[in-house]
Amino acid sequence: MNPALLPEPCLLSMAVIPLGEDAAMIDELREYVFKKAYWDVYWPLFEDICLPTRRDDYGVLRGLWSISLGDEVRFIHLWRYSSLNDRTQKRAELMKVDAWRNDFLPRAAPQITRQFLQVLNPVVDASCEALAGACYQHTYSCSPGGVGEVIEQLKAAKLVDHGGIVGIWTTEFSDPNQVIVISTSLAAPIDQTGKITEIFPRILKPIVVGK
Repeated sequence: MNPALLPEPCLLSMAVIPLGEDAAMIDELREYVFKKAYWDVYWPLFEDICLPTRRDDYGVLRGLWSISLGDEVRFIHLWRYSSLNDRTQKRAELMKVDAWRNDFLPRAAPQITRQFLQVLNPVVDASCEALAGACYQHTYSCSPGGVGEVIEQLKAAKLVDHGGIVGIWTTEFSDPNQVIVISTSLAAPIDQTGKITEIFPRILKPIVVGK
């Protein structure tokens, strides 16, 4: 089955993550690069084996997107864990599942050209429905020590519904001076603070499973 794009964005919902038990919650942003022909092989494996095997038992799927550039396809997927330790434990448990270890991985891994991942800390959270309607990612590179100011300006922009902000994350690794924004607007939500060294926008195509 080929993924389809959502025709219209969903209504946004926002929650500021409270301190306390949920403060350690993390999101993992994974990005795989394919040649187009290999993507066409990989996607049915992901849809028919990966998702039914994982369900929400080994991390909760938050969103799926793709980017097509010529013969290259980038597949972006966002997973939620209660903590870094929870991620480590769940991934270890997943490796014990026969369908994952013996059926999915041996067939899926050879299709992938490159893989990247980031561990993110949600600052302004969003529903899965809102993320499914978001078509833009803005990556803010900040000067050392500047992330806090950028976050405060982004939260202020969200409160006045400026820039179509859906979710905001700080980066645990690989780059602690990055802020990730998922939005419904191509225009960067903020661009005036001196703490920003670069803004990297990307156009995302939301994927609908089963279409």
